[in-house]
Amino acid sequence: MKTKKAIPFLLVLFAVVLIQCKSSQNSADSNQETFDAQKDLRENWTLEWMEGVAVNDSNFTENRYPYFELYPLQDSCVGHTSCNSYFGTIAVDSNKISFSNMILTRKACAGVKESEYVALVNRVNNYKREGKKLLLFDGETQILRYRKSY
Repeated sequence: MKTKKAIPFLLVLFAVVLIQCKSSQNSADSNQETFDAQKDLRENWTLEWMEGVAVNDSNFTENRYPYFELYPLQDSCVGHTSCNSYFGTIAVDSNKISFSNMILTRKACAGVKESEYVALVNRVNNYKREGKKLLLFDGETQILRYRKSY
């Protein structure tokens, strides 16, 4: 009779152990994603291509192309548009990334394609890292490409 009472208890105990193991695995997966984002993104990045605008001296200030530094663990970024400095918030989840609460200084710079650049950054919703390149997408369309700065 004791064996019949012990079987449901052992089944419940077994189920609890399985759930706990699955929970630990999910936590490990989440920590791995955080580490991967930190590893993939925590760099200084300089713009080398953007949708619709040539990245050259005539569109940006004298060899000072837009760049940013990403801090995934702090959910933040800082950068420069070629004319103005900015900082903001980033949200990273797996290969998804978004920029928000962007605050820019307000210098006036003639001939700089700053507004076009900022508009594209605000459209970004995912990324892909390819070696020393960071590709930013709006859906499946690549809209910005950066190279790792040294």
